[in-house]
Amino acid sequence: MKRVVEKVATDFNLTKKLGKAVVDSVVDGLIMTIKSGDKLRINGLGTFSIKARPARTARHPRTGEKISVPAKRVLKFTPVKDLKEVPD
Repeated sequence: MKRVVEKVATDFNLTKKLGKAVVDSVVDGLIMTIKSGDKLRINGLGTFSIKARPARTARHPRTGEKISVPAKRVLKFTPVKDLKEVPD
């Protein structure tokens, strides 16, 4: 996050403190949008959405005991095509 703050501060001729405030505000807005259940599409980056995962039964890897995993909501990110093709 430090690099993002420095980039914003440099690009807009701001102090690092003000750059951090701007970045924090944007991140808070992104989080509020995602939590509300709306899809969040950021051009050049990808799409964030909330996905419901149903309850299921799993096995403990060491004991083999069956355990119940409750249903939950998880964050899903789908990157844009350009990011999927970034070389290692």
